[in-house]
Amino acid sequence: MGCAFQSPLKNDDTRQQNRRKNLAEPRPRERKATMTITIPVVVLSLTLGACVLTGCGSSKSKPAQTTLAVQTKLSDSYATSALLALKAIQRDPYVPAKGSQLVSRFTQEKIDAADVAAVSAEETNCTNALNTVYHAQLDLNQREDERRRYQEDCFGADAPACSRKQMDALVKLLTAEGTVIRTIKGRLDTCFSDFDTSLRARSTDVPASCATEQK
Repeated sequence: MGCAFQSPLKNDDTRQQNRRKNLAEPRPRERKATMTITIPVVVLSLTLGACVLTGCGSSKSKPAQTTLAVQTKLSDSYATSALLALKAIQRDPYVPAKGSQLVSRFTQEKIDAADVAAVSAEETNCTNALNTVYHAQLDLNQREDERRRYQEDCFGADAPACSRKQMDALVKLLTAEGTVIRTIKGRLDTCFSDFDTSLRARSTDVPASCATEQK
């Protein structure tokens, strides 16, 4: 019987071929590791892009919210100036000539001071109400002065003689005008009282008794 003989060179060739085959085979584990590294990078890039577009929950919108706030109380400086103007209006004896737009400088300066102190729409609205009340007070002063002068002209010592009928007509006229004056004065007194209380309470609301032009 003969013995089988294997050449050592052939064995070396076989091992080298097997080694090449192993090196040529794909390695799933290495590809899997590459994928797990790449995916977080993509997600991170998308997250950063969203932050740039949306601001990542920043508080940039907060200033816009504060600008919409409505003043609920008058400032102390404005309320003080408005109270001084209100008292000046109430005590103003100035009588403008009929058809004249002239006003008392002292009182107008008090109203102007309140206007300068106004820093909100609510305070400006109060200043507008003060001007309206002032014109109503001037109208009252004018009516009272006209009635007084008319009464003196008709019933004074130097008044011309009048018949009984004329006297009755004059009395009726003066009585009617007196009623109108008392009505205006009563409304203004209520307005002054309500406005004083409102300003001392720092309320931004103009009292209903002062909201419309008094006549």
